[in-house]
Amino acid sequence: MKTVFVSSIAIFEVGSLVCAVSPKSEIFIVGRAVGGFGCAGINAGFIIILAACLPLERRPIFVSSYSAMYGVASVVAPLLGGAFTTHLTWRWCFYINLPIGAAAIVLVTLCLQTPPPRPPSQMAPSAATCTSKLAQMDLLGTVVLISGMVCLLLALEWGGSVHPWNSATLIGLLVALGVAVVCFVGIQVWKQDMGTVPPRIMKQRSVVCSAIYVFSAGGALNVFQYFLPIWFQAVRGMTPFDSGTRILPTTLGTVVFSFIAGAGVSFTGYYTPFMILGSGLLTGGASAVAATWRPSTSDAALIGLQILFGAGAGIGVQQAHTAAQTALSDKDVPTGVVVLIFAQILGGTVWLSVGQNLLTRGLVTGLSPLLPDLDVQQLLDMGATGFRRAVGPELQDAAISVYNDALMRSFFCAVGLGGVAFCASLGMEWRSIRSKKQE
Repeated sequence: MKTVFVSSIAIFEVGSLVCAVSPKSEIFIVGRAVGGFGCAGINAGFIIILAACLPLERRPIFVSSYSAMYGVASVVAPLLGGAFTTHLTWRWCFYINLPIGAAAIVLVTLCLQTPPPRPPSQMAPSAATCTSKLAQMDLLGTVVLISGMVCLLLALEWGGSVHPWNSATLIGLLVALGVAVVCFVGIQVWKQDMGTVPPRIMKQRSVVCSAIYVFSAGGALNVFQYFLPIWFQAVRGMTPFDSGTRILPTTLGTVVFSFIAGAGVSFTGYYTPFMILGSGLLTGGASAVAATWRPSTSDAALIGLQILFGAGAGIGVQQAHTAAQTALSDKDVPTGVVVLIFAQILGGTVWLSVGQNLLTRGLVTGLSPLLPDLDVQQLLDMGATGFRRAVGPELQDAAISVYNDALMRSFFCAVGLGGVAFCASLGMEWRSIRSKKQE
C-alpha cells in the first residue's frame, strides 16, 4: 500500500506539471484527468493506511484530522490561487503542487511504516497469481460504471440549458445510465467476491446508510463551498479574493467541529449520535441560509449561519468512514472505504451540476423579462461580477435580486440533501468502536 500511495502522489505531480505547461485547453484537460487519477489514490490511500496501521478506537481522531487538513487546504488554496492569478500567472496554481508533492513523497518514503504485504503462501489460491489479481480488478464492471457516470453527468450538465429535458439526447443519456446501472449490478452479482463491490458489503446496513449519508451531506457541503463565493461576488460585489475570506466561517466551522466530533467518538465509542446531530445542524443551517439571505443580510447572520452549517458538516460526514470500518471485517475495510469515497465524490459532482443547472434556469427565468435580448450564457461567461457591466446601472439592483434568488435555488438543493442525510443517519446501527473484534 505504501508503493501505491507514493505512486499516486507521483501521478498527481505529473498531472499538475502537464496543467502548468499546457499550451492549449485540450492538454490542460488531459492534465486534470491525470491529476484526478492520482488524487483518487491519495484520498483512498490515506484512509486505507490508517485502517491498516491503527486500532479502530484510535482512528476517529485521525480521520477527523484528515477532514481538518482538507478544510485548511480549502481555505488556503483559493486565497493562494487568487494571489497567483492576480500577481503572477494562473500556471502557478499548478506549479505550487510540485515542491509540496515532492516533499510528501520524501516524507512518506522515509517515515511511513506499513504492515508488510502477505506472502503468496498465505493468500487464498485464487488471489496468488497475476491473472487472478487482474481478474479481481473487475475491468468490465469498471468500464460499465464509468460509462454510466459519464452519461449521468452529461445529462445533468446539459439538461434544461443546452438541451431540453424531453430531447432525444437527454432521454438517450438517461436510458444509457439506467442500462449501465442494471449491467453493473448484474456483474457484481455474477462475480461476487471478484467484483468491484462484492454484494456482501452492500448488504451491510451501516455501509449503505453511510454511503447515502456522505453522498447527500458531502454534496450539500460542496454546493455551499462552491456557490458561497459566487454569492459574495455576485450579490455583494466582492473580488474573488475577498469572497474567499468570507467563507472562512463555513470552512473553519467544518474543521473545528470535525476535531470535536472525532474526540467525542473516541471518548464515547459511538458514532451514530454524531451523524444524527451533524445532519440535523447541516439541514438547519442550509434552510436558514436559503430562506433568509438577501443582499441586505447582516454580517452577523452571514457568519453565524455559516458556522451552523459548517458545524453540521464537520460533526457528521467523517463519522461515516468510522461506521464502515466498524461494521465491516478488516479484509473488507479497503473496499468499504473506497465505496464511501466514491459516493462522497459522486455526490459533490452530481449536486454541483444540479446546483449550476438551477442557477442557470433561475437566471434565465428572472432576467428574461428585464433583458429580453440578453444571452444568459454570455452573462454567465462574464463571471459573478461581470454581469453588473452587462445590465447597466439602471437595472443593476433588479439583476442582483434575480441573481440572489437564483443562488437560493441552489442552496435549497442543499436543504433537501441535508434531509436525506438525516434520514440515512436514523438507519445507522448503534455499534461501539470498542466492541469490534479485530480479525
